[in-house]
Amino acid sequence: MKMNLVNCLALLLVWHAHAVNARHANCHFLYELQMAEKECLDMLADELPPHTQGCRGIWDNFSCWHHADIGEVVDNTCPVALKNLFTRDGKFYFNI
Repeated sequence: MKMNLVNCLALLLVWHAHAVNARHANCHFLYELQMAEKECLDMLADELPPHTQGCRGIWDNFSCWHHADIGEVVDNTCPVALKNLFTRDGKFYFNI
């Protein structure tokens, strides 16, 4: 009897530890956006000096836009977080 109780508790702990590692879909979406923002801001910091002509790159809370020359149209693929949320792909366009 005592051994069965120990085995049950051990199994419960293993199952609980595995269940805790999962992320709720909403949390995963926010996590992906936070990681994309960090990567974008790191890339933009190294991209070009502030006195360069054209449009500086920006993070718009969903997508990273690199530097664009005046009149250039920039397109981005759908961010991973949105692809995973809506299960389809697309493009964003930005024209200044």
